[in-house]
Amino acid sequence: MAAKRKEYYFGTDRDGNHRIYSGICAEARIVSVIRAGIFVDLFGLETYIPLRELSYQRWMDAGLYFQAGQRVLVKVLEVERSGKDQVRVVASVKQAGENP
Repeated sequence: MAAKRKEYYFGTDRDGNHRIYSGICAEARIVSVIRAGIFVDLFGLETYIPLRELSYQRWMDAGLYFQAGQRVLVKVLEVERSGKDQVRVVASVKQAGENP
């Protein structure tokens, strides 16, 4: 996973731009679900998405709508590359779709 994470988050395309950047939508796999949110694997990096970023509706339990292994579309809101192997990603499920 470390090699996958390094390739996607620190690798660049022909123009020198990062492959993963703020504003991109991508498919992520849910690793685990808790009442307050979900943990997803996004290109080899596990990140937490809180309940308020899962839907425009008011939900009380993420476990009623998601399950481990499910794939979801997420929008990357922020990517912070602080070190050689240090990456922090903020993502949202609700912003990947339209606001009803």
